[in-house]
Amino acid sequence: MNGHTVTNTVGRAYELLQYNKMKILHFGGTKIGESNWGCKFWGAIHAASTYEIQRDKLYIYFNADAEKMEFKQQ
Repeated sequence: MNGHTVTNTVGRAYELLQYNKMKILHFGGTKIGESNWGCKFWGAIHAASTYEIQRDKLYIYFNADAEKMEFKQQ
């Protein structure tokens, strides 16, 4: 998966497991002048544990599935 925060590019390799579990194999990118929101994203994606797909949205759960990020297809 490749994308960007407000100021930097990011990329990651992952493995999808049974029961919507996911394992982060590698996550990296540039971190120059990252905003507070960008730093939160870095922390959240490193803690990702499960995912869910609903129509055109992808939810990635983190912090023991207590919080989630929402991605919408463009």
